[in-house]
Order: sequence, then C-alpha cells, then structure tokens
Amino acid sequence: MSEFVVIDPITDEKWGQFISKCPQANMFHLPGWMKTLKDQYGFSAFACCLFTDGDIKAGIPFCETKSITGKKKWISLPFSDFVPPLYFKENDLEELLKEIISYYKKEGNINKIEIRYQFPVRSEFISVESDVLYIRDLSMPNEEIFSSFGKNPVQRPIKKAIKSGLTYEINNSSESIEEFYRIHLITRQKLGVPIQPKKFFIHFLENIIMKENGFIVLVKHPSGKVISAGILAGFNGNVSIKYSASDRDYLEFRPNNLMFWASIEASNDKGYKTYDFGKTAIKQESLCQFKSYWGTRREKLGYNFYPEAEEQKEDSFILNKIIGPMIKFGPKFVCRAIGELLYKYSV
Repeated sequence: MSEFVVIDPITDEKWGQFISKCPQANMFHLPGWMKTLKDQYGFSAFACCLFTDGDIKAGIPFCETKSITGKKKWISLPFSDFVPPLYFKENDLEELLKEIISYYKKEGNINKIEIRYQFPVRSEFISVESDVLYIRDLSMPNEEIFSSFGKNPVQRPIKKAIKSGLTYEINNSSESIEEFYRIHLITRQKLGVPIQPKKFFIHFLENIIMKENGFIVLVKHPSGKVISAGILAGFNGNVSIKYSASDRDYLEFRPNNLMFWASIEASNDKGYKTYDFGKTAIKQESLCQFKSYWGTRREKLGYNFYPEAEEQKEDSFILNKIIGPMIKFGPKFVCRAIGELLYKYSV
C-alpha cells in the first residue's frame, strides 16, 4: 500500500538516499541545488513522494515560485534544464502524478504546475516540446573523444587556441567565481538580459562544487587574463555545463572551444559517463548545429503543464521588451541591479 507524503528534500535524509538509488537522477535532484535556489531566491522546496514500508519509491521535487504579478506556480525545478521524475516502476509514476494533481487541487491557490521532463505514461498533464538536449558519451579515452569531433568546426579551433598560447585550468576557488562573473556580466549586458546575483554563484560554489558535485574551468590568454570560463555540475555519472561565458574581445583565439574541450576532458578524467551541453530551443538552429559538431546525440525534451500549457510569459515580455534595452545600452551596474531585483522572476 502506497502513501503519498510531501517532504523537505533539502533536510530529509530519505531524499538523498532515494536519489542515490535512481539511475535517472541528475544534479538538479541534489539537495544542494535546491538549497542554492532557496538561499538565493527564497523559493520553498518540497518533494512529492510515494512511500512504501518507510522508503520512497517515486518522487518529484518542486519549488513554489511567484510571478511579478503574484501568481503562484509549482516548478520542477526553477532554473533547471530538465528534471526527470524519479521512480522504479511506471505504475508508481502514474499514481504519483495523480496524487500531485489532487494535492494541487486541495491547495487551491496555485496557478499552475510545471514539470520539466517528458512522461513515459499517460497523465492529465499537457506536454509541450520546444527544446532539445545534446548529450556526449564519455565512455572512451580522451584521444578518441577528440577524434570524434567535427574537424573544421571543433578540432581546428581548439588547436588554434592552444597554438595561440591559451591555457586552461580547473580552479574551484572563490577567485574563479569572481573571474567567471566578470566575463559573464559583459556577456549578459551585450545580450540585453539580467545577470544572476553574484551571491547565487557563491551559493552554487558552496552547495554544489565544494560538495564535489561540480567544478570550474578557466581559460587564460598568454597575458594571464581569464578570457573564458565554464561552471559545471554533476551527479550520478552525468555532468552538465551549467554556465559559460567568453570575453568577446578575444573570440578570434577561440577560447570558448577550448573551454568546452577542457571541461569534457576533465569530466572524463573525473569518471563521468555523459556530458550534457544543456537544453537548446529547437528554433536556435545555429546553436543546435554547434552542439551537434561535438559528437553528441540529440534528444527531444518535453515539458509538462497542468491544468494548461504555458503561454507567452508576462514576465518574459517585461524582461525582454522593456528592460532589455535598458541593460544593453546602460552601464554595467544597471544589468547587475536589475538582476538583483528581477532575475528570480525569469524561472
């Protein structure tokens, strides 16, 4: 007999025990990731679970978020590319989804539920496919991985970067976060989008990387200046490139290509089995093509909604159409200040 229970996945040890047994669990299921979201944005985290004999047999983590206009939403999970529901048997997942809908109806003041993964079972959720994943297999020596890359779009740029004197290192210090943030700020401003608060990356360092669930890659110019950086997080054999940035003034040296290669090489050396390039919108054709050159496989990524599918986000309109130009053409402190105030609404 199953029992539906809502637990705190950050503090309840049973959640950590459960995800360690689930082959589909990834870094977004980590208590440290949800703690990062809570520490920075104040999101309350909870996991809807089915228990049998005191053990979890199916579970989905959520955070409760609120839009600029005050609408509440359960998301599994904010700022997370894909969060597979965790279960051992499909009928347990089917039962869990029904229980979640019942729980949602009892709460009464929640606008919507969003689960960022596709379901292998039927449910009342509405599925929408607008993104894809690019996954790289790491079960081979680094030399073979490099040989599998596209010769002109990937191998040559990496060789050019090395020939130009660029070097890379794995550096998980707070100073490396500062270096990443400096480049990231330049990138976000040019794109006209808010940057995450700096403290978010400090929380990420403390809750993820320092718990040995991630690392930072820095690429340096011969002058010693850091010109590209990547932040990765991994769990259960899978690693994701979560954040990356490059100094646009040095793009001719191809630092981004070297950063990706360095992160792949380091991931393989650390024993990860797969490397995730992050979700990509299907309409971003050039980015999809870039990721395909790295010997990846493409997987469809469906998001599920209840009681209705997501439409144009009011928050996105405000951020993209009104605030974007202010960031793009204003000083850097504008990008930072807007991020501090509004980034939490771009979940």
